[in-house]
Amino acid sequence: MFDAVLALEHFVKGIQDGLNLGDPVEYFTHFPKLRSLFYKCFVLNGFIFVGSILLFDYALPFILYIIQTLISVQQEDVIVNSTDSSSYFYFLFHFLKLAFWIIPIYSLSFILSTFWYNDIARSAFKVQTLMRRPSMASLPTPTSSAPQDMNFRKVLIERITQEVYRIPLFGFFQVQIFLLGFAPYPFNMILSFVYTSWLYAFYAFEYSWGFYNEMRFLQTRLEYFNANWASVHGHGAPSALLSFLTPSFMSAGIWALMFPFFIVLGIRSKPPKVGTTLPSLPIFYLAKQTTAFVVKIGL
Repeated sequence: MFDAVLALEHFVKGIQDGLNLGDPVEYFTHFPKLRSLFYKCFVLNGFIFVGSILLFDYALPFILYIIQTLISVQQEDVIVNSTDSSSYFYFLFHFLKLAFWIIPIYSLSFILSTFWYNDIARSAFKVQTLMRRPSMASLPTPTSSAPQDMNFRKVLIERITQEVYRIPLFGFFQVQIFLLGFAPYPFNMILSFVYTSWLYAFYAFEYSWGFYNEMRFLQTRLEYFNANWASVHGHGAPSALLSFLTPSFMSAGIWALMFPFFIVLGIRSKPPKVGTTLPSLPIFYLAKQTTAFVVKIGL
């Protein structure tokens, strides 16, 4: 039987975990390796990427507007002719900005941040272990990423297989989020926000799951997510809100800048105890069915 009060409690607990920035700040402040990795993320994603977007989209257009206004005042007879040329100039400027700066920087940020996020997760987990704080209480004891009772080849094949399945699964899940945007207002905003929250929470928790032997299987991770849908929704809500409040490339930069905090929060988060979970919610059902259909056709 569905318990709305319990669902709300789990959701609020997830939000509290997702906003508990004290732990990440402590980690990035007191531990040199984590601090160095965060500085790299800040310089690339914050200063260069987000900073350049602010410069191109707000500072430069304002300066150009002032210059154009001053020129128009001095040459009132060419105002009409300058309107078409200025529109063409802004279009060309926007195209060149995207083609030769924003998209290349975004691609570079995506590649480098992937490596930095992995390093941040490993370092944060080591700190977590050394500090002997409770983490992921409902999960088994952490082990190495390659269990000793399994040969390396089997583990490698297992990971490749899961990654091959994972890519289309989350690709279709993102397509599902995109299609939800066409639902009638305000359901489109609500549903898109909820599913984006789940997606971002999964990304954050996935880094910590890599340190647990029994969480190495994708299916186990999906089942855990389905069982704790309320708390993980609350955990991913703050990061999803950042994306909804800012334009596309700006939100990508801010999310990349803040994601190290969410990785640490995922490692530090303590999910609901066994026995207090809600009825399972098939969050990835449509994405899994679509992926299975595509795989069946491909085979």
